[in-house]
Amino acid sequence: MANNSSAIQEKVFVSDTIKELLDNKCVEPLNSVPEIVEPFSASVQSSGKKRLILDLRHINMYVLKQKFKCEDLKVALLEQNCTKIYPRLGVS
Repeated sequence: MANNSSAIQEKVFVSDTIKELLDNKCVEPLNSVPEIVEPFSASVQSSGKKRLILDLRHINMYVLKQKFKCEDLKVALLEQNCTKIYPRLGVS
């Protein structure tokens, strides 16, 4: 899969960022062709700051989606009876 147009336009930034990730051992090169390859995007903010984005939207159809209710911290702690474990959180 080809990179998105933003990554192609910012190819120097993308290359430099990947090199930095390799140098910092955040990623490692593969010795074989991967089964799945996802494209990069580059985001340029109005301040000029750039971000490298790994575009994973193409794998969303393979992700099992489950709905769950997100409670706030107070309710979660009360339900789990964690007020004794985390007394400094100030839950009252």
